[in-house]
Amino acid sequence: GRRAFDPQVFSEFGNYTYARDVPPELLDTNLVRINFSLDKSAPPVGPWGRELGIVVGSISLVTE
Repeated sequence: GRRAFDPQVFSEFGNYTYARDVPPELLDTNLVRINFSLDKSAPPVGPWGRELGIVVGSISLVTE
């Protein structure tokens, strides 16, 4: 099933952790899709020529 989690505001560049409790029934599968959405982005810099949003370095799903 789909589930939206509470948003978090990051107002400056930097390394952050977005952590939320996930109901166990959403992790009862071999495939978990995670989507991020942004309301703002950084203007284009360097050779990329595109707006920059987020870079996800890792995702960890842990059952308790």
